Amino acid sequence: MDLSAGIQNQPIDLSAGVNAPKIDLSAGVVSAPKVDLSAGIVGPSSQATGSISEYHPTVWDRVKAVVLSGIPRYSSRTVNDPNYGQMQLISPAEALTPSEQRHHPIVTGVGEVAGGLTSPESVALIGGTAGLGELPGAAALLPRLMSAGFGAQSIYQAAKTYPEIRAAISRGDYSETERLLTHAVLDLGMGALAARHAATGGVTGKKRPSRHIPSNPHRQLGSCCTSRPLVFV
Repeated sequence: MDLSAGIQNQPIDLSAGVNAPKIDLSAGVVSAPKVDLSAGIVGPSSQATGSISEYHPTVWDRVKAVVLSGIPRYSSRTVNDPNYGQMQLISPAEALTPSEQRHHPIVTGVGEVAGGLTSPESVALIGGTAGLGELPGAAALLPRLMSAGFGAQSIYQAAKTYPEIRAAISRGDYSETERLLTHAVLDLGMGALAARHAATGGVTGKKRPSRHIPSNPHRQLGSCCTSRPLVFV
């Protein structure tokens, strides 16, 4: 039996006649103030910017570098420096900064060679060739033997730079090439002069004046001092 027959379903509006009040949830709530997060932050345009500049030593710093670099105890050279641990009286090349050495390779090479001449071994050789020549007899040959040793050492140093010169040229380092070529030319020049001194006993090729002692000095003295014969009465 269908009890819903003839019954029409109509929707019932429960809100009819009811006025629901609107509730303001923000009543009594104070809005949060706006916070400026950029307060106290300096913009990039007004920030102080630093710069990296090249080191320019004073004259006193350059003098100290020339004198102290050749003393291992006070030297600032590192193990990567070819002259590390070597003793020299002066090191003229150290008066230049690394940047100046790259810009002036020939001056650097001349300074390095000049400093190498002030090592204890070079000073002993130079002093020996200058002073031992006054010794009599066979000892006078010692300067020539020492010159031969100095010349051989200079030529060997020049030969050692050849592989380094080739490597510098292959990598396009022309500043290093000029510095090494300066070393080679100066070493070869000093080696040639030392070899000539060892072979001939001199460098300029001029003969030393011989010291001639007359056999009868009294006879020559009388002939020089008297313009007329002596007359005895």
